Amino acid sequence: MFPFSQEAPLKVFFQQKVALDLVTKSTGKVVTALTGAPLYLDRMIIPGLPSARGKDIQCSTNTAKLGLKTCTWEGGLLPAPGGDVKKTPTRSTDWIWVNATRVGATSAQISIQGTNTRSCRIYFDNKRAIRYVVRDPARQGDSTMQPSYEVWKDGVSNVRLWSRTWDRKFTVDVEWKDDAGDSGLKGRLACEWVEYESGAVGVGSGGKIPALEEVLTFLPKWAVVSKTTDGLVEAWGDLSV
Repeated sequence: MFPFSQEAPLKVFFQQKVALDLVTKSTGKVVTALTGAPLYLDRMIIPGLPSARGKDIQCSTNTAKLGLKTCTWEGGLLPAPGGDVKKTPTRSTDWIWVNATRVGATSAQISIQGTNTRSCRIYFDNKRAIRYVVRDPARQGDSTMQPSYEVWKDGVSNVRLWSRTWDRKFTVDVEWKDDAGDSGLKGRLACEWVEYESGAVGVGSGGKIPALEEVLTFLPKWAVVSKTTDGLVEAWGDLSV
């Protein structure tokens, strides 16, 4: 309850998503999302952010964080993944490289590689995966992600990929249920960015997240910001195979 203070602050949660068109190789809309207590979020936090002024703010109840709501808006503060990208990223390949090939009636091989990241994801929207195998390029044959882990009988809605090394290419064999009139697999391919280099410390090769810098700059002293999930930024594109 108010009054909050630097010793007992209000916490808000940040995430930014970048939509990619994997067919035209272009970058689409950039959406910033803040999650927090409804009364303070839309009256005292978001109005103080320059990128949100005059924008169409969309708010909804957050089902994952009880009692909080999430507000989103499109903004021009485009993040940059860093690494070998020396300028503002304008193409989807500045963020992620993907390849998806149908190899059977109900199976496909999906490859994804992010720039300057160790974390990627595969989301399944219209079907659930009943089997998946992550290939190990350093060994002959396939190596499952968790050899002792059995996929739930109803399947999984996403696969989260993580590597100890940077810029790894993940190759995953996926199988889904054989439904009548099978229309293939539809979903999203994404990579996550958590570590970044603050713009306040000079120019470097690390990832930049200007929208997060804005929140840190204009947030009231009685509030702090944390990450909504395990990615401060998620760049994603549609999957259809």
